[in-house]
Amino acid sequence: VKGRIPWLGTYGGDFQPIAGSQVVVCSVGNYFRTKLMRSTDEGRSWNLVSDEIERTLFVRFHPEDPKVVYASRRISRDAGVTFSKVDFGAFNDLDPEIFGMCLDHPDTVYALDSKGRFNILRSDDRANTWYLCDKLEWKMQRLDAIPTFAVDPNDPNKVYTLDASGDLAAATWDSRTRTMSWKSLGVLGLVKAYRNLNTFVRTVTVDPRRSRVIYAGMSASGISNAWRSADGGTTWEDISYNLPRIDIQAMAVNPHTGELFIGSACGTWVLPPPYESATPIYDKCIPSP
Repeated sequence: VKGRIPWLGTYGGDFQPIAGSQVVVCSVGNYFRTKLMRSTDEGRSWNLVSDEIERTLFVRFHPEDPKVVYASRRISRDAGVTFSKVDFGAFNDLDPEIFGMCLDHPDTVYALDSKGRFNILRSDDRANTWYLCDKLEWKMQRLDAIPTFAVDPNDPNKVYTLDASGDLAAATWDSRTRTMSWKSLGVLGLVKAYRNLNTFVRTVTVDPRRSRVIYAGMSASGISNAWRSADGGTTWEDISYNLPRIDIQAMAVNPHTGELFIGSACGTWVLPPPYESATPIYDKCIPSP
């Protein structure tokens, strides 16, 4: 594939959720120009799925039907061998991108429009039919194309994103009234002098093992930039500790151990979960006495 990929960054990826499977699907490129790639040997060798250039920032296997792969504007039904474009029906003009899946209800996926990030779309049948959950008066992103957005791993009706002030908020879908109710979670108020820094909650991730454990990363430098709630967003703890005080753009929780991974320009940082668990990655990061 030399010369056919504009850059060697990875912006999304997932392992096929089958015991013993070595299949991995990733989005590779330079952020605005990515291509989908697939490996059948745990990443030792790769094949391009297609030469078409897109911006794919979300890749996720369906955990109950591991032949299904969601990938922003595309979906695969043969474990990533081929992909077809998602038909968003009446919302195609918004050029939506899938940005979230409920782990316990993986037929439910959410998409956001790429023309401003004002619209929250939802499908409950594996991206076949779509409806509008909410149209906001503010953007779910501030600096670039990546929105602040996560779906609760247990509750398909709850998502986390930004409110109008840039604070983290929980939005809950009511199927009876077909409306979303919003609740700000108060992270910004805990960050000293945030009003003068024009900061906001840059990223959010939820522990797939315990969905009441939520992590929030801030956008501004020089402040406490990592926060954790162990009670579903009611209270928050500063977990910045020895992190460099820079923007946090990527956070993910290991689904097997609960360890938090933070990616940055200063390396990858690991934090153990707030509950008892094996922590093999974190333990390896601690220097021997």
